[in-house]
Amino acid sequence: MKKNITIVMLLLYLSSFGQDSIVSKVKSNPVIFTEFYAGGAVTNKVSWLLGYNLNYQFKHNNLLTARLQGIIGPSLDLPTVMDLNSDYSDERVIQGEVALLYGKRWINNNISYSVSVGASAVAGNHYEKVGMYYESFSENYFGVPFEFNFKYFKAEKKIFKAYYGLIPIGKRKVSFARSVGLKLTGTLSKNSYVGLGITYGFGWHKKY
Repeated sequence: MKKNITIVMLLLYLSSFGQDSIVSKVKSNPVIFTEFYAGGAVTNKVSWLLGYNLNYQFKHNNLLTARLQGIIGPSLDLPTVMDLNSDYSDERVIQGEVALLYGKRWINNNISYSVSVGASAVAGNHYEKVGMYYESFSENYFGVPFEFNFKYFKAEKKIFKAYYGLIPIGKRKVSFARSVGLKLTGTLSKNSYVGLGITYGFGWHKKY
């Protein structure tokens, strides 16, 4: 009798160990995603905002971001924009930066919010009026980039579809997906600015 009980307990242990081993081998996807964005930016002028970044979320809600971002003219002086009777300025500005940011990201089903701050190297090229002409000036400096993000993506694994979700790719449900959202971004530097853009991205936006 004791021998039978021992055998049954041994079988139950091996069964539970086997199930734990199978579960432990099932790994969730990493949270890695990229996005492009465009919008407008304001310093003392109004410019176009363009950018690209790569994001990696780790250890729950920690977010690491590598960012390429720039503002591109032609720029308009704010008084000129508001005064319709004034002539438009042909002054132009180009400012680009390479940045690394750290922040926090929170996920609620198919929506995420994040805030990040970091350090960046900025290269600027602007034109100033000298007499009757505009002269180009270049300069390099460091900045403190920041951004706030709101993002929408799929809530569960689905078949990936190309061409704006019209053509299914394969038959297997995957965690790779698109995202759309809003980004409030900027840089504190010698020529500080803040901008608002619409984002469009791809990747693994949460653990499925």
